[in-house]
Amino acid sequence: SSATDDNGGDRSVGIYYGNHNITNTRVFRNTITGCGNGILLDHQVGYHGNVVENNTVFGCREAQLVVQDLGLQDSLYQATYDDLVRGNILYALNSEQRCMFHDQVKAWTYADTAVHRTVDYGTFDENYYFNPFTELVMTQKLHYDVQDFTGIVGTQQIPFTLRGWQQVWRKDLNATTSPLHLEDF
Repeated sequence: SSATDDNGGDRSVGIYYGNHNITNTRVFRNTITGCGNGILLDHQVGYHGNVVENNTVFGCREAQLVVQDLGLQDSLYQATYDDLVRGNILYALNSEQRCMFHDQVKAWTYADTAVHRTVDYGTFDENYYFNPFTELVMTQKLHYDVQDFTGIVGTQQIPFTLRGWQQVWRKDLNATTSPLHLEDF
């Protein structure tokens, strides 16, 4: 899939699934380009057994793959999902694009103390994370509130290299990153 006339916006998505009780769904051997985000997996309670495998996603303005737990506004927090994300080629075409964006919407923290632990979205392995313009191929977004519960909220975005991601999350241990390094244009 490819978005046309998107006018530089970031709301278009090549393949979206979630926001319902999605089970045992396979996204397999697709090619996606020119969208705001390539594949968006939106988790909520009841979402399980889904596979994203052997897709090629490139040149999407924000991220080639987005994994989040936004779901429906009133959906509950769930700590663990059982996705299988394997063998995908995620290729960014400039230093601002990310191969993967990992959003922890419902894993709120209060004054650096986790109220809900970060969500484990399942098994990630043998993916290809290519961005020849930067080694920062992933970003994780955390949401937080201050300890006195004044309603002041914010987010923190943490960029990761593939090696850093592997060390922190113990995911994608057989993944590959780009051997090519180019100057950003």
